[in-house]
Amino acid sequence: MRYVLSTIILSLLFFSCIKDRVQAPAPPAPTVPVNVGSRILIDYWNFNNDSTTAALEAPTFTIGGGVLIIDADSTDSYVPSPALSTPTPNARRNDTTGALLRVRNPSTDLIIAAPTTGYKNVLISYAVATSSSTSGVLTDSVFYTTDGIHYTNAGLSTVTYSVPVDPAYTLETFDLSSITAANNNANFKFKIAFSNGNLGTKGNTRFDNITIDADSLNATGSNPPVISSSATANGIVGSAFTYNIIASATPSSYAVVNLPAGLNINTATGVITGTPTTAGTFIDTLKATNVSGTGVRILTITIATPPVPVISSSATANATTGSAFTYTITASNTPTSFAIVNLPAGLSINTTTGVISGTAPAAGTYIDTVKAINAYGTGKLVLTLTVTAAVPILLDYWNFNNTASLATLITPTSTINGASLSFDFIGAATASAAFYDSVLSTAASQNEQNGDVDGNALRVRNPSLDFIITAPTTGYKNIVFSFDADASSASKAALIDSVYYTTDGSTYTSLAPAATSFLLSSNIDPNYALESFDFSSITAANDNANFKIKIVFTSGNTNSSGNDRFDNMTLFGVAK
Repeated sequence: MRYVLSTIILSLLFFSCIKDRVQAPAPPAPTVPVNVGSRILIDYWNFNNDSTTAALEAPTFTIGGGVLIIDADSTDSYVPSPALSTPTPNARRNDTTGALLRVRNPSTDLIIAAPTTGYKNVLISYAVATSSSTSGVLTDSVFYTTDGIHYTNAGLSTVTYSVPVDPAYTLETFDLSSITAANNNANFKFKIAFSNGNLGTKGNTRFDNITIDADSLNATGSNPPVISSSATANGIVGSAFTYNIIASATPSSYAVVNLPAGLNINTATGVITGTPTTAGTFIDTLKATNVSGTGVRILTITIATPPVPVISSSATANATTGSAFTYTITASNTPTSFAIVNLPAGLSINTTTGVISGTAPAAGTYIDTVKAINAYGTGKLVLTLTVTAAVPILLDYWNFNNTASLATLITPTSTINGASLSFDFIGAATASAAFYDSVLSTAASQNEQNGDVDGNALRVRNPSLDFIITAPTTGYKNIVFSFDADASSASKAALIDSVYYTTDGSTYTSLAPAATSFLLSSNIDPNYALESFDFSSITAANDNANFKIKIVFTSGNTNSSGNDRFDNMTLFGVAK
């Protein structure tokens, strides 16, 4: 009794270890015939003899002397379980499904060396599946060689296919009738290359019922054509369309029923060409004829509505008032022109390139519709342009608080482009510029910058001619000049000051029609007035290395005493 129990336990352990390699027999495979026409079977592997690896890989039947060449980690047999697998297709000679060939990862390819000496119109078929969607091979690509060395897939209607997961075996068929070099060829080979999962350390690809069928080389007109070109085709109204009918057995003519308007068939070559004029789905019947009969296939042609442009550029854009602005309309489907509705003043569109450019308008939100146009229609996009006001930048500033010397007094408190001050006097020996205590003046709360505390002001003594501010505006525009000013007394100081500017560094021009002078008769110290002069309308003042402003003193400037006083002088501009 003890011996019997030991035998049972050992048997259970043995079978549990090998169940991945040998499972319960599967039921007979149903015959899923390949349309071989008058071809005969010249090579066949059913992989049912799995007594050894050599026996497994040997042809079940061969006329041509077929051989399998496998580049993989290993091969062995696999017997699908009736509870888990569907019987594999393409069994021949009334065979039943038994074992399969299992090509284990890591794997590269399976080559079928199949000499076709004495035969033509080669047809290769086999059943295939993968062991797992996570570890098995998911994609196969097929090639052939007619010299035994160099592989190609030229002329094959299918070159790549997805491998289903066991038990969903698929039947793959490749008709090489149109490849004349495959006929009567002792070097012919067919390669199945593995990818997308072939490099793992587990998983495998499973093959069954590999067959090679062919016509005798001397057979003439014994096969009706078999059409192998794709069962679907797509086109676009107004665009060139081409489809080739590919068929075996050397058809002498071709035809098609229900061809869409605008298409024609060359009945000698089987090439369908033309320009479709109507959108829709068309069910056509292809025909290929030789002396033995006519092969047919249903072709579904889908003609799509022509694509209008689709705009992909941004639906928003931002700009700053007075600054250069650029926006490019980007669209698919080859627009031939562009347009825009409600384009703001100052901007323009290049209707050929779709580039919108110019100077940004006044601050605000502008809702525009941009358009991209081709022969089939117009694509549209609502564009929201947000323009913000330009932020002025302090270019030059004098607070006149550094009284160590006249040089330090008139040196800019801050400057971007290197501003400076200079004076012209009448009788320079008696006239001068100096500082004046303005702490108690109204200038203490006017035009100060950077949180400065008012201290002193610039005093330009009589007899005086003018006061020149050299202020390069390189890189800036929309210049505004401001300062505080008052007079020392109504009886002695210059009470009318006029403003001029130059853009060439020497020739001065009045600021007219804007205000060109300011009166100090009502602004006697300590009552400073804030004066401001806007050069925004003078484009020559923008971005100008030679820009200067001159204040000319009159109405009291020739007195031997008295003075005009300036404080918190600024020059603002907007970056170009």
